[in-house]
Amino acid sequence: MVFPGPLAVTLLVVHLASSQDVAGEASGEQQLCSLREHPIVAFADLKPWVSNFTYPGAQDFSQLALDPSRNQLIVGAR
Repeated sequence: MVFPGPLAVTLLVVHLASSQDVAGEASGEQQLCSLREHPIVAFADLKPWVSNFTYPGAQDFSQLALDPSRNQLIVGAR
């Protein structure tokens, strides 16, 4: 992750697509997990589901928080 400046914060909010067929992908994930080396996913492939936000003057980061009801991964700062 790239941070815009020493006092800036990047909030990462991942919006999971609720229209994806998770059951159909489970067998594909199981096949990938049986490999010795796990595949690497490029940021460009994740970009449709990722939004970056910055806030000038932030000095500290919070722990990650997951909000499953809204399909979000949240990082806060102060």
